[in-house]
Formats: sequence, C-alpha cells, structure tokens
Amino acid sequence: MAAPLVSFVVINYNYEDYLAEAIDSVLAQDYPNIECVVIDNASTDGSREVLARYEGVDARLSIRRFDRNLNQMGALLRILDDLRGRYLTIVDADDFIFPNYASQHVLAHEMAPRGLAFTSSCVVEVDGAGCVLTAGYDPFLSNVVQARLADGEANAVEGVGATDRALLLEAIRLVDRDDPKWRWSPGTANMHDLSLVRATRPIGHAEAYVGATDNYFMWLNHAIAGSAQILTPLSAYRHHGRNRYGAMPSVAGLTIGTRSGVNRSAVRRRDITLALASRARAFQQLAPGRFWKLMDAPAAADGQPVELYFANPLVQKILIEHRAELLSLGAAEVERELAERMGRKAARRIARA
Repeated sequence: MAAPLVSFVVINYNYEDYLAEAIDSVLAQDYPNIECVVIDNASTDGSREVLARYEGVDARLSIRRFDRNLNQMGALLRILDDLRGRYLTIVDADDFIFPNYASQHVLAHEMAPRGLAFTSSCVVEVDGAGCVLTAGYDPFLSNVVQARLADGEANAVEGVGATDRALLLEAIRLVDRDDPKWRWSPGTANMHDLSLVRATRPIGHAEAYVGATDNYFMWLNHAIAGSAQILTPLSAYRHHGRNRYGAMPSVAGLTIGTRSGVNRSAVRRRDITLALASRARAFQQLAPGRFWKLMDAPAAADGQPVELYFANPLVQKILIEHRAELLSLGAAEVERELAERMGRKAARRIARA
C-alpha cells in the first residue's frame, strides 16, 4: 500500500519569530509523502522575509500570500480545494511538530477498523524560546477511559513491524462518536480526513470567521465518524503571551474565560447549525440516520441541554430560514424531532412558518 499523501497547511499571521521552526518541523518528517502549503495572512511583521528564504528550496513546499487577514478558517477555505492529500493537519505557525508526527497519525488512521474523522495526539508545552514547560500535556485525552483498539480488529498496515504495531496499539484510544465531550488536544495536534473536512465546510461568511478551525470541524466531524486519541506527545504547543488560547493554565479543571470568548464560541456553534440546516439532505447522505445527532452537537459543545440551545431565538431563526431544506427530510420527522428539543408549540411554529 502506497503511503497516503498528508497535506500540512501552516497558517501564519505575524509570527515571524516562530514561523521558520514550524515550517522546518513539517519538512523534517520521517514520513515519505507530504505536501506543505504555507499561508501568510497579510502579516505586518517580518514574516514575508522569513518566507522568502524558503522560495524554491523544497518541491513539497508552496507558499501563498494573501493581501488581507482571512483568519484561520478563511485562509483554509481559500485553498482547501487545492490540497491533494488524503489527510490534513492545520499547523499553527507558532507551534511545531515532531519528526514522527505524520507517520504515527497516518498509522492510527489506517489501523482503525473504520474511517475516522480525525486523530488527536498529546502535546508538549513549550515557552517562546522552545524550552519545555510540561513533559506531556494531555488533560483532555486522559480524562476518561476510552476503548482500546484490539489487535484482532485493527487493520494491517504494510511495513509496520510487530513491535511498532504493539506500541501504537497501546497508545490508541477510540472515542465513540456519541461521546459529547471534548476529548482532544487543540489545533496542530490533530490530523483530519480531508474529504470529510471538504464535505462539512462552513458556508457564507467564512472569510470573516475569527474562530479556530478545530472549534468547528472537530465537534461536527467527530459526531459523524468518531475519532481516536494517540496518547503520545507528537507536537509542541507554544505559550508566548500572544496566542489566543495560550492563557489557559496547565491544571485540569481550571480554565480562564472571557465574555468575548463565550460569545465567539456561541457564534461558532450556530455556524454548525447553519451548515446542517442549509444542507440537510447532503448531511443525511453523509451520515445516514444521524442527522439529528449532528444537530445536537453544538449544544453538547457548549455543555448546554439541547432544550436550552434550541430555545435561542438566533438558532430558531436559522431553522425558520432553512425550513424548506429541513422539511425535505420529511415534515413529520422534522416536527417530531424539533418537538423533542424545543417543545411541540415551537416546533409547529417552525415547521409551518
């Protein structure tokens, strides 16, 4: 079996101090089949001078420069259909990955008995200079006992010896797609099925999308196909005082939140609802029999009861605006499912609006 192509997308905005290390870490993979697309989101620091040093140095590397900051999601969507890989990792330009990152993630994908939405590995935390702060940061991955991938049910992968296979089997944990909680590391630590990312991309205002790609794709795509944890650190998450999520301390159960952050998160959840409601038939085909499970994913992401999420007037506005597409699933089904989530009166009002 030929090694599947992995697409790495490094998205940069004003991270000149870390950008070269991020790119070098991708090009240093021990995996034989990668492409690396570096995007500069109209940086105003010295990032473009850093990128100039990489012009033409490696056939696997291409550089895209945008004339305005499209944020992470907008930048990804701009080049998404140009990528050639089976798998995708979005690399934050202030992070870096270890040489065996791609090989371990691909093996986890290929050994799984069915297709996964993504795999998520542990991270090592480092400071701005790259010095290690924690030897292995995995509070999300280790907070629950997940199902092991048994040797008898794992797919065989050509060229993987018995020792390597046993080590990886010991490190993999499958996360059931009905598990509603965040069980993964952030950002760079995740390798996605690229075809699923394309199929579930958000619509409409993508270029104004200020949230991270993982905050959208991981909730939705996990509910479609499930995911797997790799309980081995394969990348470094850098704390340097300027990254949006770098203020989160490394103490399980202790987090820092702001009102603006909560509001951004709520908008991202509604983006999932918008994508589902506006493309209901496509998602029904993508995940047969699971459409309403997908509709519940945004509520689970915020830890809300579904009744509270669907009581939000902005959520109901989305449902009303796209009621014709929803009703293509069957009027009786839609009214029944909405009644379970928001009460019969509100469901009738939406279904018959």
